[in-house]
Amino acid sequence: MCIWILENIQERQDKQALIDELFGNRYCLLHYVVDRDWDHALRQLLSFNCDPDIRDGYSDTPLHCAIQHSYHRSFEILLAAGADVTIESNDGTTPLIEAVNSGELKFIKEILAKNYRYSKRSVT
Repeated sequence: MCIWILENIQERQDKQALIDELFGNRYCLLHYVVDRDWDHALRQLLSFNCDPDIRDGYSDTPLHCAIQHSYHRSFEILLAAGADVTIESNDGTTPLIEAVNSGELKFIKEILAKNYRYSKRSVT
């Protein structure tokens, strides 16, 4: 079913609006595929220029979800797509806080490295 959705979305002019609305207030399609660890679908959606920082009903981004589930490939794909590591959810949780809570050292290191690059860019 997901492949059918992706194939049909590709042909539409209003891709982003359709993708954003598919799963109502709690989810958007990006969150849905991350929650299921569907890497191919995630890459496909991001190739349609979907916003990797779209928020769900809790203001979590797909990056928050990937970290919560310890999905390393989704995490890498989202970082490569330019996901913002500084976005806070409704409860003030950033991807770094999620990574610390998960105990995943790899996530923590990569977020700190990416955040350092953001900070360095804003200073220069």
